[in-house]
Amino acid sequence: MLSDTLRDGANGKIFKFLFWIIILSFIFAGVGNYLIPRLNTDPVRIGNYSITSSQWNEQYNRQTQQLQRSYGVQAAALLEDPKYVRDLHLQVLDSMVSGTALNYAVYQSGIRIGDAQVREAISREQAFYQDGKFNNDLYLATLRNSGMSPEYYAEQLRLDLSSSTIVNPLSQLATRVLPYETRELGALLTQSRRVDLYSVDPAGLEAAVSLNDEQLENYYRDHPAEFMEKARVKFNYLLLSLEDLKSKVEPTAQELEDYYNLHQDEFTPAQRRLASQILIKNGEGQEDKLSQVQKALQDGTSFAEVARLYSEDVNTASQGGSLGELQRSDMDAQLGTALFNLKQEGDVSAPVRDDYGVHILRLDAIVNPAVPPFAEVKDEVMEHCVNEQARKLYDERLSALSDLSFENPDSLDTAARAVELEVKDSGTVILGQRDLDYPLSEGELQKEAFRESTREGGVNSQVIELDPEHAVVLNVYEYTKEQLPPFEQVKDEVKTAAISAAATQKARELLESYAQKLLADPATAAPTEVVSETGIVLERSSDKLDAAFMAQIFALPRQPLAVYASGMNQGKPTVALLKEVLQTQGNEAEKSQLDSFIGAQLSQYKARQLQQQLYRGARELSEVTYNEDAIDMMLKQSQQNSF
Repeated sequence: MLSDTLRDGANGKIFKFLFWIIILSFIFAGVGNYLIPRLNTDPVRIGNYSITSSQWNEQYNRQTQQLQRSYGVQAAALLEDPKYVRDLHLQVLDSMVSGTALNYAVYQSGIRIGDAQVREAISREQAFYQDGKFNNDLYLATLRNSGMSPEYYAEQLRLDLSSSTIVNPLSQLATRVLPYETRELGALLTQSRRVDLYSVDPAGLEAAVSLNDEQLENYYRDHPAEFMEKARVKFNYLLLSLEDLKSKVEPTAQELEDYYNLHQDEFTPAQRRLASQILIKNGEGQEDKLSQVQKALQDGTSFAEVARLYSEDVNTASQGGSLGELQRSDMDAQLGTALFNLKQEGDVSAPVRDDYGVHILRLDAIVNPAVPPFAEVKDEVMEHCVNEQARKLYDERLSALSDLSFENPDSLDTAARAVELEVKDSGTVILGQRDLDYPLSEGELQKEAFRESTREGGVNSQVIELDPEHAVVLNVYEYTKEQLPPFEQVKDEVKTAAISAAATQKARELLESYAQKLLADPATAAPTEVVSETGIVLERSSDKLDAAFMAQIFALPRQPLAVYASGMNQGKPTVALLKEVLQTQGNEAEKSQLDSFIGAQLSQYKARQLQQQLYRGARELSEVTYNEDAIDMMLKQSQQNSF
């Protein structure tokens, strides 16, 4: 028997010797070395510190969230572009390397920040203050909403504090703006230029262009992107819509009454408050007037009397500052918060500053509105009740749609019957096409449809929640990849594009030749194809010309004036001959305002330059090692996720 043989062998000297070798190797190398191969997935190492893939991905996600908050739909479109996603990933990683190198160099220099300094910095952060005091619950909630733990935040703050010990003193010196700098930049910004414009419409030259088949084929070969057919798919899909489900909901009379009784706050008007204010407008002497107001109130003078004496709100001062009855929504957010944070009648707020001045508010009375009878708000109750029941039905069907489309992956029919939806056909959808009916134009849907696993697998996609009220699941049945059609198929398009390009080039050459002749002899007559506009005065903010061409004109040197800019403007080759540089003379107030603006911008520019210099220096002081395999793996994952 095999078991007997093993038992006998286990008592042998050789087996025992081998057994102890294995035990020792486990002790010294660790069990993990035998079970799991060790892969280095850290993209970058700086000295003794590694930037991990998860840290890189987390920072990238934060960057994309910020882009989406700032730019909305435009950001979503950019994040569907694989090239943009790749470039953004690399930018984020480069920024992380710079920051980490700086922190590492500071640490190597011996600078340390203690726990007490970190705690003090946290306690000073105004974002965690409520009612003038540090609020620990607000602190924890803010970190939680930002996806950070207190330990992580504290460690990041420690790094910031340590690097700021070097950066801040240098920044104070490097970001100083000298008077001559603002003066010279101000003169450049307020400068205007008088030019003569000469342009040629390429369309007028196309008739004279003749191209043979060889030239057309060369153009086709050299410009494949112009004729490339984009990838396209066809798919079946199910669309779950909250709005559609509302028509299926019919609450009973009892359900309406029950909803009203349980949600009376939804139908009760907002609380209102009677309030008064004292306003000290922005301007000279504001602080002195504010001190007088505060002293009068502290001495016991009634709020109404102080308002009559000092308030600069002409509409309310004579009525003792009375603002009447207000809802929070009637006021600016800052003032509304100040008034509705007052607890008792007669309470007075701290000074609130805004663009108008300093406001001091007094709570005169709290008006708690009564709950309206059911009969008065029945239609509103119906709307709320329908919305609630439709939402519940939507969530149930969304869950069923997700489960059944996964359990029956080859077809949408089973899921469609269960959730009472019609299987629809998309027709041809081209990648990036936006002129389609909803939901086919949605980026998230197209992203899923063109994902390799979806388009090649022939199985149902995951449920795509387009927004809180719409969800889609799809099944791709036909996919055509991006491809360059044969030359003969697009020959007419190639001919049109090639002739247009050749005519544009002829127009450029014609203008260039004429510009050279004008420099030699200003009286040279213009060719018949050239259209001229003389004496055009341009300011930097002018929208008469394309922005890129305007930039070329203002990049021309002031001296000598016999220079010109050549480029495209409004689709036509154009030459601008510089005739005169003009300087706008503003009044002192305008100059002062411009100097302040330039000073602020220049200071920020210098700060960025300093930061880049520090980053470069830190990189030179630190040993930066890139793991190309880990970086490539991360980028490939990002490419897949962008479709």
